[in-house]
Amino acid sequence: MSVIPVNETLKYINEARTHPRDFAKYVKKELDSFINNSTLPLKPGCNYATNEGKSAWNEAYQFLLNQKPLPAYQLNQGLNLAAEDHAIDMAKSGIFGHNSSDGKPFTARIEKRCGKAYGSSGENIGTDFMVKGRNHALQTVMGLIIDDGVTSRGHRKNIFSTDFKYIGIASRVQDDKIITVMDFHS
Repeated sequence: MSVIPVNETLKYINEARTHPRDFAKYVKKELDSFINNSTLPLKPGCNYATNEGKSAWNEAYQFLLNQKPLPAYQLNQGLNLAAEDHAIDMAKSGIFGHNSSDGKPFTARIEKRCGKAYGSSGENIGTDFMVKGRNHALQTVMGLIIDDGVTSRGHRKNIFSTDFKYIGIASRVQDDKIITVMDFHS
């Protein structure tokens, strides 16, 4: 079972897709909480040093304000299982990336659980800190939209892709963080 309820994560992904201007308020709130140009408070007495600083948050905020609404993703059980396979594998093996511990790519997991995949597919892997009282679903989705330190903004592109219609989601604890896998397909 996912550490973060699948429907909670899906709710925030679909809120971002269907009402991006409304979702922008979450990014703005975090942007306004920066201690300096590169540091965010995580919890009392503990701060988080970002990779790009406020510029990534500003960019995401502007993106959301200008993004046209898109249809909601539909949850797919086969994609959920593919995401769960990878989340479990990463939690057990300690790896972090799109290839399984046996070296297979995410497309192999999707094929295993959904059959021969025709069309487009993608994968996001997000993390969040293990902090009590934190909204992990929101923070994970927001983090993937901000995509701090990822110059291609590939995670954001997957969330707002018009090529995908279906999504599968799973999360697990790995060491001191929560990892969330999202598999997408057309």
